[in-house]
Amino acid sequence: MTRMTPTTRSLAPIGRGDLLRLGVLAAEAEAGLSARHPHGAARNAGRLLCRALCQGATLHFLDGKNGVKDFDVWSFYAALDDGPFPYQWRGTADFGPSKFGRYTGHPPSYTGRRADFLGRSLPAPHGTDRQPRCATTCPQRTQQQRKH
Repeated sequence: MTRMTPTTRSLAPIGRGDLLRLGVLAAEAEAGLSARHPHGAARNAGRLLCRALCQGATLHFLDGKNGVKDFDVWSFYAALDDGPFPYQWRGTADFGPSKFGRYTGHPPSYTGRRADFLGRSLPAPHGTDRQPRCATTCPQRTQQQRKH
C-alpha cells in the first residue's frame, strides 16, 4: 500500500474516472442508508435523477486553482407523494489512496480525501425519465477560464 503524504488542498485535476468513483461511493453510501431504513430511504430506490459534485471540488474542477479539501456529492431523487428523501442524512466515505493525497484534518483512519454525500427530493412530473444520470462528461471550459 502506498503511503500518502497529508496535504491541505490537492491541485490534482479531477477527471472522469474520479467522478465515476464518487458516483460509486455515493451509491454504496445510499444503499447502506436504504438497508438500515427499508421503510424510509429505501422507498427512493429507482428514483435517482442525477448526482452532482458540489462546493469547492466543483470550483476546482472548473478552474484548476481552488484545490480539493474534500468531495461533496449531492444525489437528487424524484419526490414521492408520501415524503421527501431524508433531508438530514449525510453519508461519508474515504476516497482512498489517490492522486489527491490525504487532508490533514480528516480522521487517521482515512487513507485519502473524505467524500460527503447528501440527498434531496425534487419535484418531477409523472413520466419523467428516471434513468440515473451522472455528469460524466466535463463541461467545456470557456477560453476565459483556460487563460487563468
